[in-house]
Amino acid sequence: MIKVDRFFPSSKTCHGCGWTWDEMSLKDRIFVCQNPSCSYVHVPQDRDHNAGHNVLQEALRLIGLVDQAVSGTGSDEDANLAVDAG
Repeated sequence: MIKVDRFFPSSKTCHGCGWTWDEMSLKDRIFVCQNPSCSYVHVPQDRDHNAGHNVLQEALRLIGLVDQAVSGTGSDEDANLAVDAG
């Protein structure tokens, strides 16, 4: 089992570029990236969906499948990764 730190800012960080919305509160249910160079700039995203992308990216980083948190444009396609649990 991989545990992502409970204080990892998954809800406050854009999964596309890594920009962080520091002032985001628990009552904010929609995440909107403000980074002008991000492909998700001004695109409303469900905060939990965005957080899910970030948790996956961080877990992959922690187990060494990526060198750093993934950044890019994101994808609507599911990633199918086979991991040897043995």
